[in-house]
Amino acid sequence: MMSLMSPASAKACTRGFELARRTLEVRSSTLFLTRRWQSASSDSGIPYKISLEDLVSLCKRRGFVFQSGEIYGGFNGFFDYGPLGVELKNNLKKIWWTRMVRYRDDVVGLDSAIITNPRVHQASGHVANFSDPMVDCTESKKRSRAD
Repeated sequence: MMSLMSPASAKACTRGFELARRTLEVRSSTLFLTRRWQSASSDSGIPYKISLEDLVSLCKRRGFVFQSGEIYGGFNGFFDYGPLGVELKNNLKKIWWTRMVRYRDDVVGLDSAIITNPRVHQASGHVANFSDPMVDCTESKKRSRAD
């Protein structure tokens, strides 16, 4: 029997099915977390909180993010985006850009490097005038920014 699809088309179709399957998994996970939050908040009157560790674990399991260089021991605080993570990041960036840059007359877009020559910071006054006031909470013993 002869196949109606070329091997490249079949591979692309398989990738499409895999992406659709993962999207459904994410939607079912989101629905599960939403129901869990609603039942926890309605039972106790206190909103259900998801820890950052649980959220990162879910995102790693679902292929949104992977720790950068994970097979070599990883690099704390740095993540690489998986297929769904890239799509999510690009969609959020597009929405943010549209609302913050295109719909406002007092904001312009700028894309630049994060790391720059220290003389740029000196010339702009960031070094001489930098102030980051901190506040200490006597109850929780935590320190946070004043703003």
